[in-house]
This record gives sequence, structure tokens and C-alpha cells, in this order.
Amino acid sequence: MDAVYTLPGGTPVWSRDATLNDSDKSFTVPPGKVWEPVYIAATLQCTATVGNRGLVVRIYDSGGNLVGTTSSVASTAASQNAAIDVGFGNGISGTGAKANVLQISINNGLQTVLPKIYMTAGMYFRVCDPNAVDAAADDLTVELHYLESSR
Repeated sequence: MDAVYTLPGGTPVWSRDATLNDSDKSFTVPPGKVWEPVYIAATLQCTATVGNRGLVVRIYDSGGNLVGTTSSVASTAASQNAAIDVGFGNGISGTGAKANVLQISINNGLQTVLPKIYMTAGMYFRVCDPNAVDAAADDLTVELHYLESSR
């Protein structure tokens, strides 16, 4: 008879990275852990450097292969802010409202619902401006909420 493993609800974890002067942040699942993402919110405060920024959330496997991504936020000009909110699972948006569409653009931001997933050790999120207009000076703040279980 094959063994059946189930993951409990896990421990709720909130992680925030507000380190200044970057437009690219990554969060990696540590060894022996499984993450069930619940919500990601990110804001990019853009400098006066000319150029159109975007903002995306990408999910990679432990080998660095892209396995999921959101669409990019609409182009954001210099001295403006870009924002993205991503909710995971069951058609519930990051705000808790039922979402009947996958992407909703709101005031130069993007609200996205992705399917429920389980991320194993070595998988990671990357939140970034794919255009890297002023990567060393723009300020990206990311808040990540997930349930963490031991494997």
C-alpha cells in the first residue's frame, strides 16, 4: 500500500522586504519546508530617471526554470509608483473579494489571482521591474504571506 501524505494548514508567515535602492527581490523556500502562498503585495517607488517600468511576480523551480508568472503592470513613468497584488487559490483576490476575472488593472496597478500552489525547497518568488530602468535607485517593497509546513 502506498503512503499518502497530506500537508496541514501550516504556520502563517508574513515576510516584508523594504530594503532601499533595488527593483528586484527574491524569496526562496528553505530546505525541509513547503510554502503555500496566500498573498503577495509589492510597490515600486520610481525615481526621476526617465523610462517605463513594469512590475511582475515570477515563480521558479529549484533549478531556476520559470514555472509561473503574472502579467506586467502597465508602464509606469518616472517619479510614479507601480503596484501589484497577487492572491493565490480559489478565485479569491488579494483583497478577499471574489474575482471573476484573472487580471484587474487599477490605477497603474495590477491585481491578479493565481491558482493554489505548493512550493517545495529551493523554489522561489522573484518580484521585479523586468525593464530594470533604475535598478540601483528605485525602491521596491514586497510583502509576502504564506503558510509554511515542514516536510
